Amino acid sequence: MNRDDIIRMAREAGFTGYDSQSERLHAFAALVAAHERERLKQSIRHSLTIGPKTIQTRVYFGEEEVSIVKMPIEEVVAAEREACAELVDGMDVQHPKYIAAAIRERGQA
Repeated sequence: MNRDDIIRMAREAGFTGYDSQSERLHAFAALVAAHERERLKQSIRHSLTIGPKTIQTRVYFGEEEVSIVKMPIEEVVAAEREACAELVDGMDVQHPKYIAAAIRERGQA
């Protein structure tokens, strides 16, 4: 986003001066934030590779690779299983500890 984009958005919001209490200033800030979120959404992409024993995720911002996460499949499955068990622990259901324990035990078999 460049200066002209910001000026155009400020005019769209009706911004004519600085007033920290102005609703127009808040509308302008919302326009800028929405524009940036959309720009970032368009710029970030993921690549997932599942090998025989590992899962690798690559994150790109534009054309630049910004991170690589490589984990053994067993760790990914265990982390997902634990996340499910923790979710059940916090639910308002009958016997959540038994359900969570059953989920966790699936990893022991």
